[in-house]
Amino acid sequence: KPGNYQFVETQPAFGYELNSTPIPFTIEKGQDGVTKVVATNKLTPGAVELVKVDSEDATLYLENAVFE
Repeated sequence: KPGNYQFVETQPAFGYELNSTPIPFTIEKGQDGVTKVVATNKLTPGAVELVKVDSEDATLYLENAVFE
């Protein structure tokens, strides 16, 4: 539907800081093309992601592993 809209991030991807600045965009009446909206986040300093991989095939991630 034509009009003015905005995206507001409510939860960032893991390891990134929340960017709650509204990102406005407009859909014009009779518009045929796609409206592209780009958002940028900063990495959270000091974030760590621990994953477990198969010892024979290091590209195979083993899901549901628990670490303490």
